[in-house]
Amino acid sequence: MSIPRIFAKASESEVKCAFSGGKAKHRLLVVSDEGLRVLDVGDEVGELVGDVYIQRVYDDAYRWLVDFEAGVVLKSAVVLPLSGPPIFLHEGERVYLIEALGRIVVPLVRVGEVVSPGRRLAAIFTGKRELRYLRSDVSGRIAYVGQIDVKPQRYIFILIPRLE
Repeated sequence: MSIPRIFAKASESEVKCAFSGGKAKHRLLVVSDEGLRVLDVGDEVGELVGDVYIQRVYDDAYRWLVDFEAGVVLKSAVVLPLSGPPIFLHEGERVYLIEALGRIVVPLVRVGEVVSPGRRLAAIFTGKRELRYLRSDVSGRIAYVGQIDVKPQRYIFILIPRLE
């Protein structure tokens, strides 16, 4: 099973530590006017023009990516979904947070999909063996889907508001 990749914007000190002998020590994403360029570990770096992002573990991204209380992005990031264009999350940007909780939770959407109000986001099987659906009450683009807890299962969906 493939999962999307997520890259966090690197600080100046992180950028300096990301290279050794002109080669990348981590998987990097360089965003410039010319587009996106992914550098794998060991690739020759050359001259870096643009913003540098370092790949992070996707499943743990909810811990550093958003403030659950305020619903804002804490650190700029780029998500590369399995298909479709990259998703840019900018520090301070407001996002929608939707939580699914149940005995078994099955996400029905993928990162990068555009959803509208009423769209089913997840199927939830309860402890009483009932099937319920979590529906979106907003329109936007799915930026992140991640499992937070195992028992009961808890998923978080992060949506970027859709500008009409």
